Amino acid sequence: MSGGSASALGINGLGRIGKLTLWHHVARGHYPRIVVNLAPATVRKHGTGFDLPIALSILAATSQVPRTALAGAAAVGELALDGRVLPVAGTLAHAVGAVRRGAPLVGPSECRDAVGSVSGLAFHGASALSEFRHGLPALTPTPSASLMRDRGTVDMQEVAGQAAGKRVLEISAVGELNVLLVGPPGGGKTMLARRLPSILPLLDPCEALETAVIHSVAGLDERRALSGQRPFRAPHHTTSTAGLVGGGTPPRPGEASLAHNGVLFLDELAEFGPAALQALRQPIEDGEVRLVRAEGRVTYPARFTLVTAMNPCPCGFFGDSERDTCRCPESLVARYRARVGGPLRDPAASAASAPRSRRGGSA
Repeated sequence: MSGGSASALGINGLGRIGKLTLWHHVARGHYPRIVVNLAPATVRKHGTGFDLPIALSILAATSQVPRTALAGAAAVGELALDGRVLPVAGTLAHAVGAVRRGAPLVGPSECRDAVGSVSGLAFHGASALSEFRHGLPALTPTPSASLMRDRGTVDMQEVAGQAAGKRVLEISAVGELNVLLVGPPGGGKTMLARRLPSILPLLDPCEALETAVIHSVAGLDERRALSGQRPFRAPHHTTSTAGLVGGGTPPRPGEASLAHNGVLFLDELAEFGPAALQALRQPIEDGEVRLVRAEGRVTYPARFTLVTAMNPCPCGFFGDSERDTCRCPESLVARYRARVGGPLRDPAASAASAPRSRRGGSA
């Protein structure tokens, strides 16, 4: 902190709303000028999760709370204009980091259920900044176990018929093999793929936490992963390369990482962009995504079962015994199938033709 003639709060990398919030609640009237330094300078800072730790640092530096009470503690949380402590994306990742450092974590009370899945964590939850007047709030009780184990709402037992397709998915589930489903519209490809997680074993505690951390970083609800459900991600065929494997500023996990320990389903495979499909080669082979940018490198886990589905031709009815309406020239069919490169087809160790079923679901 440094003195000055103008009342101001200077924080590199913090948004204007965050600055106003901190100044209103913790810095106003104590010092004419406060400068907060976020180190190391080589790491770009982003997000509102810095609000609470900066506020607590100022409170301790201005003797508004005992410094010894905050010594060695980690903190994360956003501050609203009325002083409420709000959850932020990635709180679960901060909890894991705090345990590794052997430090207690201070954060929003709303996150107690999620961080309760982190073994050995001492969590101090707060709903408002005013609760820190006399030091850290009391330890917040967290559940000793994750949420109730749940397989989800769809089940392979609901599928009538489709013996060949179900057999292929059973082989895939046992051998962790990728699957390519080919058949006309209405053949049940999507219906079968959505039920693959129901015949996979539930996530074990380590897998559940690992998957939930990725979803937390992406700002998604991590409760399904913590309950043991394996992720099922089905991105649209217009999804960009960054959306599929990750990217952006700041970098975020893509669909491949969000499907970690679960199933990634690519419907209408031939309609995906070639660049997006080729970007999946590394995750399929290595089980992770490595993003290299000017600002640094990020590695996201991406071990998943890849299930793909496509029509046999552009119109979808090539070889359909019930609707012999395909008029696609052989050259057009060949070009259509060539959109899926060999390197992506090769890992699909299992393949199944999904003919139309009178009792099956829609594809």
